[in-house]
Formats: sequence, C-alpha cells, structure tokens
Amino acid sequence: MFGDFAKSGSLFQSFLSHENIGHRRRCKWRPTPSKRKSSRAAKLLQRADKRAGELAAAYDRVRIAGLTCEAAYTTIKKSRLSDEM
Repeated sequence: MFGDFAKSGSLFQSFLSHENIGHRRRCKWRPTPSKRKSSRAAKLLQRADKRAGELAAAYDRVRIAGLTCEAAYTTIKKSRLSDEM
C-alpha cells in the first residue's frame, strides 16, 4: 500500500511502531478555549434555569398559601359581620 517508503526503516515505520500507537492512545483530546467557554456558558445557563425553576415553584407555594390565608380571613370576617347583625 505504501510501497518502498513503508519497507524502509523510515520515520513512517517508527510512527507505526507499537510504542507510538500506545502514545497516541494516551493523548487525550482537549477542547479549544472557545469550546470550553461555550461549555461553561451552557452549564451556567443550565444552573440559572434550574434555579429559576426552583424559585418559581417556591413563589407558587407562597402565593397559594397567601391566597388560602386571605380566603380564610375573608370567611372569618364575613362570619363575624353576620353574627353582629
């Protein structure tokens, strides 16, 4: 396939040697700085979105409790007014 170039004791042969193949396996791909920044931004937005969901759920619980309290107060107030009459 590679002809005489592959048969000679060339750099090509040393490149294909077991030692270099192992070295290439040990090398890990590292993202470019722009990919790391976008990954950080995506994680930050994901955390912000999760936190916003938590706050919205807490707000909903507090609003329901407030409306329940208001309804109870209104009921008590009406019953006292009707008792006075």
